[in-house]
Amino acid sequence: MATFPSLGEMEEQTQHGKEVSFMKEVCSFVELIIDKLTLGPTNFGQYPVHRQKHSLVNMLLVFIQHGSLPLALSIVEQLTESLETFCGALNQSQQTGELVGSDWFENSYFVIQAMELTLVLWLRDCPVHPGLLQELQSRLDNCLVGITDRFPLVAQAVWKLTSIIETILQNR
Repeated sequence: MATFPSLGEMEEQTQHGKEVSFMKEVCSFVELIIDKLTLGPTNFGQYPVHRQKHSLVNMLLVFIQHGSLPLALSIVEQLTESLETFCGALNQSQQTGELVGSDWFENSYFVIQAMELTLVLWLRDCPVHPGLLQELQSRLDNCLVGITDRFPLVAQAVWKLTSIIETILQNR
């Protein structure tokens, strides 16, 4: 004979369903923020969009600071993928002679800034497993391959990220 769930069980299932739904919406929102950060022009007519981009970086930091660890890791993963794509395009541009657009350069600055500010937050209290940090460091090191000579400022910014990760790992 089937039994009906208790009121407590139903409330727990409903609460869990709401949390899952909320997290899906938050993840969609974060994805939209990262798209706005990484895509699109950095100038709209004569109006620079830098202030808007800084606000997007700040929104991501709020999610990283006050959200769950899986959400923070998802944000860092998306930022890392964006940076890997950018560095890959820089490498390819050296081989093909095709230029990388100035908007992509400027947008990548904001991606690097968001990653740097996240890592600086983690300097004090890092919730991330050392293995994940080492993987992130390795991925960023791979970004450096081939761009160091032709794009020294980008390489320096990426190297700074790997240095912060190294400091986090040493402070554990």
